[in-house]
Amino acid sequence: MKSAEIVWNLSRRARGHHDHIVTLALDPIDWHRFRAGCEDLDDVMIIDAGLDGPNRVVVQCGCSTAAIADRLADAWG
Repeated sequence: MKSAEIVWNLSRRARGHHDHIVTLALDPIDWHRFRAGCEDLDDVMIIDAGLDGPNRVVVQCGCSTAAIADRLADAWG
């Protein structure tokens, strides 16, 4: 995977403020599934994503509540 493949809808980054941050380490396939699943959510926003090795994407997500952050970490972390 190349860093150019780590893209998401940048316009969503500017919307809202989320107090709870979760950092996830995903493989490339999970990254694509995760990104697609978060695109239409108001409670979860991808803040940053980058490669950490050839087969690992580190993603920082902002969540509107601690409960959502915990569920996200349990499901994807």
